Amino acid sequence: MNKFKETVLLILLILSLSTQAQEKFSMEDVVNRALTQSPAFKQAETRKENRYWQYRYFRTNYNPQLRMSSNNAGSLYNNSFSPVRQPDGSIRYLQLNQLNRCKLWVATTHSMDGRHGVCEFQL
Repeated sequence: MNKFKETVLLILLILSLSTQAQEKFSMEDVVNRALTQSPAFKQAETRKENRYWQYRYFRTNYNPQLRMSSNNAGSLYNNSFSPVRQPDGSIRYLQLNQLNRCKLWVATTHSMDGRHGVCEFQL
């Protein structure tokens, strides 16, 4: 019987602790939590973010753009090693640093009211 009383006392103690640990909410807190965790709220939040990025993408068409191009198909700078046969028959590797000559174009474009203005510079 003594064991039974201890078990009942232990269960009552655990239940009283768990009821004290519960958080109390006001009606306003419950309504706010329901609104912010609802699927409709999440959908509206996602729609707002998508529209923001659509607008940012739309605005990029009206920002100035800088473009650079060249007539060189390869790189402008070449760093390589070339084998050179010596008079005694051995091979010595020499480093070659070359800056390739090419034409370089820099252009900036800006669109206003559907008209494109282009300004080019040749280096």
